[in-house]
Amino acid sequence: SACKKPSPFGAELLGDSFADLEFTDTITVQCFLEREDSIQTNDRSGALNHFLCGQINDPVFGQYSAEIYTLFQSQSLNPQFDTTKITFDSLVLYLNYSPGGIYGDTLQPQNLRVYRLDKALKYGNNYYSTSEIPASEEIGRLDNFYPRPQRVDSLFDGVKGEFLRIRLNDDYRDWE
Repeated sequence: SACKKPSPFGAELLGDSFADLEFTDTITVQCFLEREDSIQTNDRSGALNHFLCGQINDPVFGQYSAEIYTLFQSQSLNPQFDTTKITFDSLVLYLNYSPGGIYGDTLQPQNLRVYRLDKALKYGNNYYSTSEIPASEEIGRLDNFYPRPQRVDSLFDGVKGEFLRIRLNDDYRDWE
C-alpha cells in the first residue's frame, strides 16, 4: 500500500521522503434524479432537425419514451380534393426520417403506432415536455421494421429523404 520508488517528476523536492499512496478497487456513488422544469417542445419555426420517438428500457434509469404529436397539414401539397366526386381507396402516411436522428439499437425490429388525438392540437398554442395529450384510436401501424434508412427517395418536389410508409386504417376517413 506504499510506493518505495521515488518519482522522477519533482524528486528533487521530495528528498528522502517517499510517496504515501493507497489503493482501492471499490467506490460508492450516491446520486438522485431531480425533475427539471418543463421545456417547450413545439417547433412552429421548423428549426429542429429531428424529433425523438421511441421507448428505451435502460437498466439504470428505467423505462422512458418520446412521442411525436403533430397536425396533419401541408403547405406545399394541398390538392383540395372534392370528396363529393372523388373517393379514396387508401390513405398513406409518409414519415421522413434520417439515419443521423436514430437512437438505439438499429439491429432490433421496431414497431410504430399512429393514433388519433382525442383533442385537437392548436397551431398557435405552446406545448411543453410535461404536457399529456390523450390519444385513443389507433389509425395506423408499422410492425417489425428496422430503423436503418438506406435509400433516398423523393416524395414530391422539394421533399427528399428516407421515408417510412404507414398505411392508415381504411375506416379512417375523418381527416379533413
